[in-house]
Amino acid sequence: MRSTRETMIEEVHDEQTLAAEHSVQTWTRETEKVGDVAAPLVLLPWYQRLWHSVRRSPLPLAALLLLLVSLLLWLTHHDEVATWTLFFLVLLGGLPLL
Repeated sequence: MRSTRETMIEEVHDEQTLAAEHSVQTWTRETEKVGDVAAPLVLLPWYQRLWHSVRRSPLPLAALLLLLVSLLLWLTHHDEVATWTLFFLVLLGGLPLL
């Protein structure tokens, strides 16, 4: 005779298995609709992965770009422009709060 704990563990395992199968089926259907566009990102060349990242999350990448530009401006002794670049970086960081 099975204990209640073993039965509950099996039920949870079955639910997780069904959810995983449903997820795979959904992904397969979406891949069939789109074609090769939904290929795993690992298989894509670096420039396509970069473009995918830019489209998927533009704010963090723009913040990193502004931070890099500010660093380069500061290293070339353009302190005033670097300060304004950091100011725009702070404004960019506040956009998701709106």
